Amino acid sequence: MEDMLSGRAGKVDQGMPQFRLEQPVISPRISPSNCRLSNQFTIIGDACHASLPFQAQGASLAVEDGAVLGRLLGLLASHTSSSSLTPSSASLTSTVSDPGLPSLLELYAALRKPRVRLHNAGTEQNGMYYHFQDGPEQRRRDEMLHSVDWSVGRELGSCEWTLMDGKYQREMLGFDVIEEAERMFKGWLARDINGREKGHPKVGHSE
Repeated sequence: MEDMLSGRAGKVDQGMPQFRLEQPVISPRISPSNCRLSNQFTIIGDACHASLPFQAQGASLAVEDGAVLGRLLGLLASHTSSSSLTPSSASLTSTVSDPGLPSLLELYAALRKPRVRLHNAGTEQNGMYYHFQDGPEQRRRDEMLHSVDWSVGRELGSCEWTLMDGKYQREMLGFDVIEEAERMFKGWLARDINGREKGHPKVGHSE
């Protein structure tokens, strides 16, 4: 590398080693099935759901993870501060010790799985379309790109390629994960927390 940067290696393309990957480095079908590692511990971002880079949404998913998890914990803290399950405190300490936390982390995982699967479907397809060799598939892809009106404010229509499919892009980029978390928390609260307050068996969130 030093020789290349100093010019001693001649042309850069002559000095660059050639690599060929027979298999993708990261499977695009990884899902966050193990993001809840214990009753009080979970993970977010690539540690939970690594993906291929062909949609440039990996960091956005991590931000969504944090926002959803934070909102769920905040809602649980608000509930426990006004219930008899824990002392009257909305602090993080009381939330971590709350008996509903393990089930809440299951809810977090269940909320995130569909988002990750949606992302993975797009990034896997992009990876294929971006790397077509010259030929019929490449020319058809280029024609698809050329046919789309990319004007600012123009709604995308329906397309087999998720990059240009309006429905997919709205779901991927315009979905309100906080609203979903708040809505699903209400249902979870009725099943899980209220069930235990009444002496009913715990009912965890199912995918």
